[in-house]
Amino acid sequence: MTTSFFRSTSAAFAGLLTLALCPAFGWAQTGTPLFPGFPGSGTPPMTSGGGSGALYTPFNPLINSVNPGSTYTPNAPYYGGGGSFGPNYYMDPVGSYLYGTSAVVNSTGQFLMNREMAQTYHQIALQKQLETIKQRFDLEKYIRDNTPSFTEEQAKVAAETLKRLLKNAAPAEVWNGKALNFILKDLKEQDLERIPMKTMTVGENTLKQLNVTFGNNGNLGLLRNNGNLLWPFALLDENMVPKDLRGAVNVQAEELFKQAANGNININTYKDLKKNIETIRQSLSGQVLVVPTADYLQAKQFLESFDEALRALKEPKVAAAQLDWQKFANGGKSVKEIVDYMKDRGLSFAPSLTGDEFAYESLYSALANYDIAFNAQLVSGTKKKE
Repeated sequence: MTTSFFRSTSAAFAGLLTLALCPAFGWAQTGTPLFPGFPGSGTPPMTSGGGSGALYTPFNPLINSVNPGSTYTPNAPYYGGGGSFGPNYYMDPVGSYLYGTSAVVNSTGQFLMNREMAQTYHQIALQKQLETIKQRFDLEKYIRDNTPSFTEEQAKVAAETLKRLLKNAAPAEVWNGKALNFILKDLKEQDLERIPMKTMTVGENTLKQLNVTFGNNGNLGLLRNNGNLLWPFALLDENMVPKDLRGAVNVQAEELFKQAANGNININTYKDLKKNIETIRQSLSGQVLVVPTADYLQAKQFLESFDEALRALKEPKVAAAQLDWQKFANGGKSVKEIVDYMKDRGLSFAPSLTGDEFAYESLYSALANYDIAFNAQLVSGTKKKE
């Protein structure tokens, strides 16, 4: 297409040049008019016989003061007459045609260049998009690789909690069994046979004041003495809890404990005991303004422990575990023996009852010292091998 365009342009240029030169030859040979006078100028046409009229020169037809017969001044293309210069440039027909042709050619070339540049920039934009996608992928991979998983976060929290509980556990964390179970879990995960160590012995009386359970299946500690109950002072008041009601609760508790130990409880007895405990709770609530605060809180805790015992009674294995623990405690046991026993049976420590706090604190100290000493020996042995 471009070659054809240039060919047509060259042909047109040659034709215009021929038209421009032919009159000059005709003037020299025939004496006929070569150039017409400019319209409205009053100048007769120039002829080959030397008649009136002057050589036609380009001028601005919009300025009437210009004399077409005056001498052409090529160095003043902006001459507007009257001794002034201004934007009155005028181009003759041949020059105008060639200028227009060159402008078309230039515009076509510029269009083609712009189109190629647009395609180039489009490709660059596509490449940048791919670079952006790759950078986003790399960033997401970096974040994913360096962001701890939920399991890792939980392990970190557990490690920090254990570190604190080993050295500075709050009394409430010891009494509710949290501190004991955290340390016990860490010792269960260790290979205690790897480093034989002599551990302290926990006495029988201390061990029998501890309550064990499976997961979150209640706490049978209130009935651990074969169902025999130690009533708080506030509930010994005949006006609050009649003697026959306390006696009925004692009998029902002993029966259900023995039945649970054998793996089967009487559902009617269970319902009667639960109803009696609810009656006692309502009676206590009605005396909240009469009973001293300390006695009231002690009685309330006793009833809450009874609720946990009722929940544990529905799980025969919890009752069996508590009975077995009472037998295991005979004669006292070392800390390692306690850890092995709890690990083999999948047990954990349930919260303490009123009066059990000292036993829980003693076992906490024994477990914490054993855990710290074992890990210190483990680290020391690893460094020696290195």
